[in-house]
Amino acid sequence: MQANIDWLNHLKENSVSQDLFVNRVIDLTTTSKSISAFIDHIEFVIRGLPEESKLMVDMTNGTSLQKSLFSVATYVLDIKEQYTIDIEKLKNILSKPIDEIGFAEADELDKVYFKIPDSIQFDGIAYLALSEIVRYKSKISNYEVKYKGIDQISADWQFFKDNLKNSVQLKLQGDKNKDNTLYRISSASIASSTEDLISLLIKNFFQSENQDKLMLGSKIRILESELGKGLLPKSDFEFLKKFNDFILYLRNKTTHKDGLISDLEKFKAELSVTMSFPFLEFYIDVIYPILLGKKAKEAEEISISNIRKDKFKQLPASQLAVNKPAYYGLDGDDTGRELERLFCSSNNEHEFTNLSNSVQKAVKKISKFIKQKENTAKVIFETGDDILFKGLFTEVDLQEMQKIYSDETSMTCSIGYGWTLQSAYVALKIAKAQPGKNFIYGVEVD
Repeated sequence: MQANIDWLNHLKENSVSQDLFVNRVIDLTTTSKSISAFIDHIEFVIRGLPEESKLMVDMTNGTSLQKSLFSVATYVLDIKEQYTIDIEKLKNILSKPIDEIGFAEADELDKVYFKIPDSIQFDGIAYLALSEIVRYKSKISNYEVKYKGIDQISADWQFFKDNLKNSVQLKLQGDKNKDNTLYRISSASIASSTEDLISLLIKNFFQSENQDKLMLGSKIRILESELGKGLLPKSDFEFLKKFNDFILYLRNKTTHKDGLISDLEKFKAELSVTMSFPFLEFYIDVIYPILLGKKAKEAEEISISNIRKDKFKQLPASQLAVNKPAYYGLDGDDTGRELERLFCSSNNEHEFTNLSNSVQKAVKKISKFIKQKENTAKVIFETGDDILFKGLFTEVDLQEMQKIYSDETSMTCSIGYGWTLQSAYVALKIAKAQPGKNFIYGVEVD
């Protein structure tokens, strides 16, 4: 408090308006919430400055933690004006201990107040542009779950990851050394990861003879051909083709060159490397889920088609709970897809736990409802988001079970029923194949 009064009095004695300063104290020693407050305050300061203003950061006072945070903030924001006071030198000039110096005169401070070197110069003295490498590493790591999910056996994540990182380092070395040839090498290198991903998709989703002998362009055309069969709206399919053509053009124009390359060729090679990342993201984040959905639907249709070799007919719900018990199968809709979404978009383990807990709670509540509703009911199988049970249940009862599941999980479930275990299985498959799912269906096998 005394220091604050001295500061205000000093401003007043020197005819300096207090309105020129924003005095804010933020405790950085407690939780991450305080760091958030610090960041919010920095943003507030920057947004409040006119465009022509200069923001100056004085690193003299404060703890090491505060100085570290200020240093990071000034680096990210590219603030050039950073200053500090050499306290030891000031102490020697004034021949006083630090705690007795108080406010020093301007000519004394001028001798010990100096500008800190621009933090971006670290990129100049480091091996490469370290901050850019960190950003690329983070981006590459985000690919891992989906890339491995395409093919757990054949997917060579180590090669894919290392090759991308090496390609980026070559590109950044080209930036540093002004060496156009390094851009071309980087472009050729990153093309290997691009082709690896496309090959993996073709292998796992389409039948293609001798694909190992095909060029990247031919492999991409195979994907285009399949995606053009109604998997994408017309406008999106046109975008896909133009995007593919652009990437192929850049690759061919930069990797199939001999000798030194001109500045124009260097520009195309650098663009090829830069655009490879959006291309990979497009196929991993957009195209792969579409292909995955197609494959799942085909597998379900094949399963139902095989089952239909046995003759069956629909069993109306009006015949339930009349004179004999039926078998019922309940299965959560799209639980696997929701789990995959979390893998790809969340680093918060609590979201996974919450999903698991909500499904378990729903299944337990439904099992309890089954046992309380009908005395002769029997829960045969209960695991994950699946329940197999037997008893005398009406369509209204089944709808109540769906409501319990939806209330607990914010997701839907489908129910199939029949007089036999096989017919209940067939019915559940048909229910889950309906658009939107969340369906109840019964089957009677002849």
